[in-house]
Amino acid sequence: MISIELLIHYREHLTYTALLFITNFINARFNGYYYYSTWFYLLIITSILFHGFYPKSIVMNLIDKIPILGIVATGSYIFYTKTNVVSYPKKITFGLFIIGSFVYVLLIFFYGFLTEQFCFNPDQKIANTYHAMIHLVSSISHHAIIMM
Repeated sequence: MISIELLIHYREHLTYTALLFITNFINARFNGYYYYSTWFYLLIITSILFHGFYPKSIVMNLIDKIPILGIVATGSYIFYTKTNVVSYPKKITFGLFIIGSFVYVLLIFFYGFLTEQFCFNPDQKIANTYHAMIHLVSSISHHAIIMM
């Protein structure tokens, strides 16, 4: 049984890794992707609230998912439009990395949900470590979309 103090300590790490998205906000803003940067701004706010201050609840979880859906939709649109204008080697290099990281995140999250592994491991330390990895991989891959 995990104590509430330990659970709060582990969730704090997710608050810190959610702050990685500040770099995405800045990068998107400076490169003129204002909708994209707004979604990242909203994600930073909801992630800090969800991971840092509020107990896990269905409502807060859904609120945290709204900016994620906006980021995925906007990032997909930017990725699609950029694949039509960038050089072939750049398209292949960035495309493989971005698609690979997207598949990794889907696998870790959804397969983990179905099998109670990765982000949904009963051991909160393991679950939060995988969740932090999702923050890191997502942040890097969205930087790749912006830089593509």
